[in-house]
Amino acid sequence: MYCLLSTHPSPKPCAQRTLPAVEDELDDDEASFREQRRFLQRTIIAYLADHEDVQAALRWGREVLPVAFEDVFSHPDPEMNARAAYWVVWKFWNAMPLASNGFQPKPLPEPRQDGPCPCGSGDTYATCCLWMRSENEPRPEHLWPALVETRSDAYWLRAEKAGELPNFGVLSVAARYRDAERWLPLRKLVEARLAVPSRCADDANIGYLIEWLCDSYDALHTTSRKKLALLRRFAKHETPAVRGCANRRLATVMLDAGDKPAAWAAAEAAREAQPESPETALFEMTMLVGEGDMKGASERARYWQHRLADADDIPDSFFGTLEAFAENPSRAFEDALVEDAPLPLRKLLDWIDENAERPLPRLRWRALSGGARGASPSHEQPMKDVEDDERLRDAHVPVVARNHRRLEDEWLDVSGMEKPFSTNSFSAADEECWRHSDGWVGWLGKHPRALDSLTILDDLAILLAAAHEHLGMARNRWVKSVLARGVAILAKHWPPERTGKLPWVLEGNRPALRLLASYIEERMDDWENDNLEPAMNLYLRLNPNDNHGFRSPLVNHLLTEGRDADALACADGYPDDMFAETRYGAVLALYRLGRLAEAETRLAEAKADLPRVLRYLVRTHIRRPKLRDLAVTIGGDDQAWLYREEMRTVWARTDGAIEWLRRFAD
Repeated sequence: MYCLLSTHPSPKPCAQRTLPAVEDELDDDEASFREQRRFLQRTIIAYLADHEDVQAALRWGREVLPVAFEDVFSHPDPEMNARAAYWVVWKFWNAMPLASNGFQPKPLPEPRQDGPCPCGSGDTYATCCLWMRSENEPRPEHLWPALVETRSDAYWLRAEKAGELPNFGVLSVAARYRDAERWLPLRKLVEARLAVPSRCADDANIGYLIEWLCDSYDALHTTSRKKLALLRRFAKHETPAVRGCANRRLATVMLDAGDKPAAWAAAEAAREAQPESPETALFEMTMLVGEGDMKGASERARYWQHRLADADDIPDSFFGTLEAFAENPSRAFEDALVEDAPLPLRKLLDWIDENAERPLPRLRWRALSGGARGASPSHEQPMKDVEDDERLRDAHVPVVARNHRRLEDEWLDVSGMEKPFSTNSFSAADEECWRHSDGWVGWLGKHPRALDSLTILDDLAILLAAAHEHLGMARNRWVKSVLARGVAILAKHWPPERTGKLPWVLEGNRPALRLLASYIEERMDDWENDNLEPAMNLYLRLNPNDNHGFRSPLVNHLLTEGRDADALACADGYPDDMFAETRYGAVLALYRLGRLAEAETRLAEAKADLPRVLRYLVRTHIRRPKLRDLAVTIGGDDQAWLYREEMRTVWARTDGAIEWLRRFAD
């Protein structure tokens, strides 16, 4: 979680403004037209960068652009197109960062309304082209992204070293390098800027540059040694803004390394460098939230409210942020993370906040029988084998009411979402869905009942997981709300006294089971959460085949808590399992329960199937084998090591258990 503290909000993208006024009559929804317009903008910027002669540029606009971009300048009157192109170039010239002028514009004076029109028509400006001028004037920051592409890396580095690039210019060049993952020129450019303290003093964007510089070091070097040396050097920089940003980033690195004292020392150094900086205040509060100290975060928010009350140039919105942290630090932290997220995502999150607590729906499941709607097995399970499949004994399937089915069909049409393959928690369609999210987010806004559908809840959980980079962290209230609602619906309709199963092999059951599985995985390392164990028990009761392997951590947890009978009952559900947790867990449970003969029998069976586990358990010291990131070899050294790491301490705390095991080891 601490890595989130290093996230510096990305600069908001500069949307290109509308070009000539006559474009208002054109079809902006046509993708080809929009691309032509973007190409026109890049062409104009490239020309102005190469030819810093305004009169030549205006003539070029009149004569060349209407012919080269006839899809954009498509008025029936050629003279109208020429005049429109003339004014497009005029507008861009007024905003163009000119190298000969320190990358600042040289705007032309606004023509007098009663004077001759600059287009050369001979009429007055008021009667000729005044109507073509609009408020949609581009600004210099809009032109920088395209301007960066007109010059080489060496050109921009020379300009920076010569002190010619303005603050926004170096930020724009660095941002383009970062987006393209061009780490070496990014590092050279930013280090050149930071090497001159006087050029950092008034730059509000130093935080971005330091963040991106650290990203470049991460990409260019296999260890963090050089990045740490860089941060420690900048932590003593002459400029307070650089010291503050570097120390905040250093604190984040120290937190990720588990060195809290060093992290707080760096945070204090950041506060000393920038004692009245909103960034310092926000960083301190997020550190406290990251440590789970909500009371401390709230108290510091009140402190900063008083400390910054009389400070200049602090927007009112930041005081709103401080008030939010004072009232509910966790929620304020999450809101701060998504502040710069894309608009459709923020609308979706607001919709979840507004509707997630709506009353739980009434759903129905029915026992599997021939012809049951929605009961077809997956493509992995041919229908002819269903009746003989043990997994389908006492199986149930959801009964989808007509109005719910209509709602789900509409959702499928508007979103284009596809269900994941097998037990995957991601869909092949999630990225494409986000590309046209305006449509389905708008549809959700009109249909709060969508939160009553397990199928749609399942899709929303997948889509939120795909938006992880914008949400800032995997655990957040929106994901929790969606998953918790799905689990609450299941728990309401499947109380402990109700019999029946929802096998994974039936596709109609998968949305419900995937929501339940995701809920468990999201809380897996929080056994103090009173909802985790009941959710696991519900999952194993509804889907005894346990496609996600939750029986393993559950047995380990029960044994760790000394609940041996419960652990044995869980393990006994999987007598032929190849998980060390259930096989050897049953042995430990029986040993603790004093049922030594049964324990010896189960140990012999476990040893026959997984002999390395016993060998790793009885050794006092043993070398760690090579581990793979995402896979475990059944019966292999890696499986044995992982079980030892998790459970040897529990075995060792049981009187005589390790010595008893050694009697049966080779």
